[in-house]
Amino acid sequence: DHIKLQIAHDGLSANLLWPQISHLDDELMHIFQYAFTDQFGFLTSSLNQLGTSLKVEILLHLPAFVFTGRINQKIHQLLGEGILIRHYFDETELPIGNLYLISNQKTIGLSEMEIIEKLESCAIQLSLEEKTLRDTLFASNKQEFLDKIHRAYGLLANSYHISFQETYTYLSILKIGIDLKIIEFISPHQWGRLFLSCLPAHIQETEGEVLEKDKIDQIRSSILSKKLKALENKN
Repeated sequence: DHIKLQIAHDGLSANLLWPQISHLDDELMHIFQYAFTDQFGFLTSSLNQLGTSLKVEILLHLPAFVFTGRINQKIHQLLGEGILIRHYFDETELPIGNLYLISNQKTIGLSEMEIIEKLESCAIQLSLEEKTLRDTLFASNKQEFLDKIHRAYGLLANSYHISFQETYTYLSILKIGIDLKIIEFISPHQWGRLFLSCLPAHIQETEGEVLEKDKIDQIRSSILSKKLKALENKN
């Protein structure tokens, strides 16, 4: 009884994506009769999705918040501001890869652009706070950080068998090295492609078959080794 439209892109681009999906929505309205009232907007089975029914999600890498133990405090603070923050891999108890999604809690009472601006403003502020925390941590633990970053690269590039949790734990540390310009031969965009290529569904889609976990772990290690060494040799 619901139609859910999704669109995704890298960077803070929700304000650019909105016109595209809004146009598609307008076209579908000529085909389907939506449940809509002037008072409540779109009517759905979830009260949190009344109004515009627009949900904006932004993915952030927040290792310094996790390392300093400030992530739970930030989660509660944002909840009070109507913003949800959850693990990207929400089927796991621990925040694998230190990746979090922020999203609007409700869709009623604000216009689409107000929702987008609120989420993008929050993402910018979180990124600035994360950078400040990260710079402080690095300044006080430089040798430890350098060791962890280079160890992470070595394990990702030279493993024969690497699990899902290991991969995204080490990719998170590698991303810190990229952001701090310690690892300069990998760009953030290339890191993002590595991130996607190691997901179980992407591996199975590429292989064209359903695979056992052990086989996925072997293929994942091969993907990482080839791609990382190719990037290093290119530079």
